[in-house]
Amino acid sequence: ESGEIEVRNIDSGASVHQRKTGSSQDLLSWSGDSSALITADPSGNVTIHPIKGMPASSPMTFPVTGGVHDIKPLQGNAFAILAKDQTLRLHTTQKVEPNTSIKTPNAVGLCVSADGARAALAIDSGKIRIIELPSGTLLAELGGDSETTASIESLERDKIGRAHV
Repeated sequence: ESGEIEVRNIDSGASVHQRKTGSSQDLLSWSGDSSALITADPSGNVTIHPIKGMPASSPMTFPVTGGVHDIKPLQGNAFAILAKDQTLRLHTTQKVEPNTSIKTPNAVGLCVSADGARAALAIDSGKIRIIELPSGTLLAELGGDSETTASIESLERDKIGRAHV
């Protein structure tokens, strides 16, 4: 809420980096090599905050249409953004344009394998899609059980019912 990011040394607790952001941040993640902190604010502005190996005064900010569901680190200086516009964007800390953009219909959650070769996408229907990175090739789709599906449908009905009251 303070509009400030502070990075501390895990061993000593000493502050190693501080930056004012000007607004609250909803999401944050490291790049794969921890050279930058990636943040997203509630309006969908993503900022790459260099921490090491880059000038501390050179954050790069770019808008993500519709906002951001999630941010995850990839290998090296890379990171992934699951955007609410149904795309998975693979970025590096050197530029604001994505290296790759993959269509991800109805995806609302993201998990990336430790080697960065695969991503699991949580789909709003309760299914999980496993894709290969960076190609986006579908490797598997896992279905939810009937109990999970029924729970999601019940929550959706409740949400729709409250919206019409």
